[in-house]
Amino acid sequence: MYHRKPRLCLRFLLSPPLRAAVVVTAAILVPIAGVRAQQDPSHAIDAAAFRALLERVGQLELRVKTLEMEKSALLAQRSAEAGPPPEEQAGMSHSTPPRAESWGPRLRIRGFADVGWTTSSLHGTTNSFSLGQFNLFVTSRLSDKLSVLAEAVMEADSGTNQLGIELERMLLLYNLNDYLNLSLGRYHNSIAFYNTAYHHSAWLQTTTNRPFLFAFEDGGGILPIHNVGVSATGRIPSGVLGLHYVAEIGNGRSTRTALGNNPVQNVADENHGKSFKTSHSMRARRPCAACKSASQVITTT
Repeated sequence: MYHRKPRLCLRFLLSPPLRAAVVVTAAILVPIAGVRAQQDPSHAIDAAAFRALLERVGQLELRVKTLEMEKSALLAQRSAEAGPPPEEQAGMSHSTPPRAESWGPRLRIRGFADVGWTTSSLHGTTNSFSLGQFNLFVTSRLSDKLSVLAEAVMEADSGTNQLGIELERMLLLYNLNDYLNLSLGRYHNSIAFYNTAYHHSAWLQTTTNRPFLFAFEDGGGILPIHNVGVSATGRIPSGVLGLHYVAEIGNGRSTRTALGNNPVQNVADENHGKSFKTSHSMRARRPCAACKSASQVITTT
């Protein structure tokens, strides 16, 4: 048998007056919703702006990728031209001979200078601004063990006010290891600690002026501050005592020098005799019972 399913219809549930009220309310709400949608178009504007922002972000991402590819290509080209970086060269095994840098030895030039003002209450003296030393310090590393050092000083004479230049040091250095270091050329005698620790440039010294005992030869100094020859320095295996040695041989000073001339024999020695000097120093790393002081210098000439 065919049975019809019961159907519930709204028109049977609502009375005629109530159905009329629902229809009227729906007719009123639909125009109001349309008017509000027309008066508030922000949703459509936000969607368009969002699409524009997405397009802009995509363009920027493409530009960044292009720049990164160009940068990588440029770095690869520079690396191929310059060779392996210093870190890779330092990490080579000792069995591999060190390869010379493609750009060759680099020359380093440093400078020091000072200007002063002096005054005195002595009769006949004047207060003055004065130029000090203009020092050019030049170094160049030729290889792992071989290097060059030069020091040129320009200064004015206090009596004539004329500027002059002098080559104070010029050395070819060979550093074999901690126990043997050789230098050939014009150097400062290791006659005392001050002479080898403080060379030139007032800024680097601990005193306002160079002590009279270590005055330079052209300034009336009584000691042989400079020498031209060969010098050897290095450590002596001594544990915590920290022993060092210095051995020097050179032309020495001339026996007779005219007043105002430099007694250092830079080019030719006046005789066959040579000056030589040896010294030993001790710098203990820590106090010990056998050491009364932390540092002791013994010099023989």
